[in-house]
Amino acid sequence: MKTPGSPSPDRLPAWAGDGVLHAVIEACRGSRNKLKYDPGRGVFVLHKVLPLGTSFPFDFGFVPSTHAADGDPIDVLVLM
Repeated sequence: MKTPGSPSPDRLPAWAGDGVLHAVIEACRGSRNKLKYDPGRGVFVLHKVLPLGTSFPFDFGFVPSTHAADGDPIDVLVLM
């Protein structure tokens, strides 16, 4: 959820400077839940749930303020 006074993911710059890339995580490692940001409402909503016994192996999300060929933000996979 959006914290009062914080920038929303659709207004957050992609780069923070000094080579730091912002990433908005929509699916946390180990979770079965996939969230999706709804810019019209300014909130994250549950988009889908993976089948029982499966989970996301890494943090997955998008790079804010970017647009891929399909019009959606560029996907990001965070390996840590």
